[in-house]
Amino acid sequence: MIIETLRDTLASVIEATGVPVNQSEAESGVYPFVTYEMTVNPLRTKDGVYGYLGTSIIHIVSNDFDEADAVREAVEEAIEAAMVTEKYSARETSIDKDCLDGIWTIELNYTLKQLS
Repeated sequence: MIIETLRDTLASVIEATGVPVNQSEAESGVYPFVTYEMTVNPLRTKDGVYGYLGTSIIHIVSNDFDEADAVREAVEEAIEAAMVTEKYSARETSIDKDCLDGIWTIELNYTLKQLS
């Protein structure tokens, strides 16, 4: 039986960038920070679960665009380095950048896969 490790792996990969990470929404006056959400579903055959497919939304939040963009680059590089292996695959599906009241949010959307 394969145990799902996508969530823990993604969290540790993002944490390795040195930026504070929270699951789901976070309220903080200290920038930058990262939040993420993930939905995971098992991949099955008639023989059972052979892996997991996850969709993840990562939010990078900062009051400085250059800082947010530098964190985005670090997160993308960390995911590429750690989650494009024989066990994992990661595909970035979209990037959105938005500013509201001087606070920048960069949203990264990923499709992640874990195989046994």
